[in-house]
Amino acid sequence: MSYRWMLNGSPRPVQIEALNKSYNRKGWGHWLEMRLGKTATALNEYAQYVHDFDVRYLLVLAPNKFKSDWILAAKKWGLEVPMHEFQSSNAKDLEKFVKDNKYGLVVVNYEALTYKKNMDVISKVTGPDTMIVADESIKLKNPGGETFKAALRLAKNCKYRRTLSGKPVTQGVHDLFGQLKFMGELDGWQFALFKAAFCEMGGFQGKQVLGSKNEDRLKVILDACSFKARKIDWIEGFEKPDYSIRNVPLTGRQKELYTQMQRDFVACLGNTVVTADQVITRLIKQAQIASGFIIDELGNTVDLVLPAENPRILAVKSILDDELSSKLIVFAHYRHSIRLLEEALAGYNPAVIKGGANDVVEQKRKFNQDETCRVLIGQIDATKYGHELIGSERSPCVTMAFYESTYSNDSRSQCEERNQFGDRSVSLSIIDFASTDLDERVIRALQKKEDVAATILGYDRSTGILPH
Repeated sequence: MSYRWMLNGSPRPVQIEALNKSYNRKGWGHWLEMRLGKTATALNEYAQYVHDFDVRYLLVLAPNKFKSDWILAAKKWGLEVPMHEFQSSNAKDLEKFVKDNKYGLVVVNYEALTYKKNMDVISKVTGPDTMIVADESIKLKNPGGETFKAALRLAKNCKYRRTLSGKPVTQGVHDLFGQLKFMGELDGWQFALFKAAFCEMGGFQGKQVLGSKNEDRLKVILDACSFKARKIDWIEGFEKPDYSIRNVPLTGRQKELYTQMQRDFVACLGNTVVTADQVITRLIKQAQIASGFIIDELGNTVDLVLPAENPRILAVKSILDDELSSKLIVFAHYRHSIRLLEEALAGYNPAVIKGGANDVVEQKRKFNQDETCRVLIGQIDATKYGHELIGSERSPCVTMAFYESTYSNDSRSQCEERNQFGDRSVSLSIIDFASTDLDERVIRALQKKEDVAATILGYDRSTGILPH
């Protein structure tokens, strides 16, 4: 036997391939790049296994912000089963759900797994008739963490185990160990043995992962338990985004403080002196100055230019007013920058996704459906995983701007996927704001997916030695 499509609509060729390869496999990784339909693939597997193998529950582990997305996706695809979104504050509700429903979809956030009282309840969903899914399975990359240990305990009690990821490796092949163990692979292997077998080590005390080795041997392991698919192979005419760097000059005040911080590791703000005692702290302070503010020694945020005169805010407005008639995503790192952008772009009816917000679903709906919403302001770490931000049919979002950047290749690459269209090729543009040589070096490193720390600080990756 092979797959049968049990959901609304028709499957894409890449989903057919994934479902055929994974059919009735105990452990499997659906490692499909974003927008290739891995969520629907997992939902369809569950729907079919209910019929073919008497599976009762689908237990999904997901980042907290995606719990509601799984429920919405299941309803969208026509999965007609009882559904429960776990809440730590009402853990007993899951016990009632299991008592009242002999089958169904249960979505739990990874963060909940670190509490014993939660695990005691969640464990009641597991069993020989349960399929467990680890969404954004890169969350399992730390085999020494409590989240991984708890997830593995749950997985060991389930008949079918699935990992979903568009990017299962972010730092090196050692990221795969936890995900493979979750799927039931590498029986008897320890993390140290896996790194010794497949990671090229070096740097300080030989503990830094510099690259990979024995790739052919690792490929045999991965091919036996996972399916890896890229958009460039499955979407006709797919092209990588067009990158451009937009120069945003500093004001005189910004330039003065930036130079002072670069030279002396201090910036004088009237009677206040902001110091930076390490290289990385100096780089952070310089990035803040380039964005128009600085956080002083007491944690207070000091604006260096008026919001109405902030060069980066003016650059965003210029893009919206002079260059685009469609929607725009603006990514920023600092909370203060998010606040400044919210106020400055109020006339464009912005949607906002930021850390700690509980209205993410509504903000995504607003951006994707409300024609009056011209822009989405996204805090990088809060927006990078899983969100579909493609705009509306009449006003698609084909442009994003990085108001600020971080030093994380994972964050950068995940953000770039947010407005990727799943089944059709669309010409996308990515604009990076740069005010200094440092900005440009960070941006070019991220665009090339290089080791940012090595590029910025100028050390030799093979030795880890810093410059004098």
